[in-house]
Amino acid sequence: MVNLTQLAVALGADSFPLGLPVLAGEQREAMFAEVRPVAKVGCFTLAEQDGWLMGVAQSRAEEDPEVASHRLYQDLLRAAQGYSLARIWNYVPRINAADRHGLENYRGFCRGRSLAFEQEWGQCIICFSRGHRCGCAYRGICRSSW
Repeated sequence: MVNLTQLAVALGADSFPLGLPVLAGEQREAMFAEVRPVAKVGCFTLAEQDGWLMGVAQSRAEEDPEVASHRLYQDLLRAAQGYSLARIWNYVPRINAADRHGLENYRGFCRGRSLAFEQEWGQCIICFSRGHRCGCAYRGICRSSW
């Protein structure tokens, strides 16, 4: 069996292993070289560079995807207050595998994420992005007049 090195992402001096094997290239990806540590909010480690807030958070691969994404996104939304979200990268282990209830991991992840947004904004993301209030919350029917 081949022992592959794990890929890590750097945020300033801190390094966060991603649990992914390095097949070729660098073992540590440093996307922002000049970041300065800012704070820790929930499970997020935050840093800032040139007015951009960056954060890294992880959960255990064994954790239920719905529970993990709900917690991570609640912390993300709390950490990002006052900022506009520009990019969010997610890695869902065994994305197409079914959980113990038969739900695909990706669908569980999406459920947890959507619940965190709904709890924060109380409306669907489509209406929020257009500045409207509604009660549909991802139910497929929007009652606001677009």
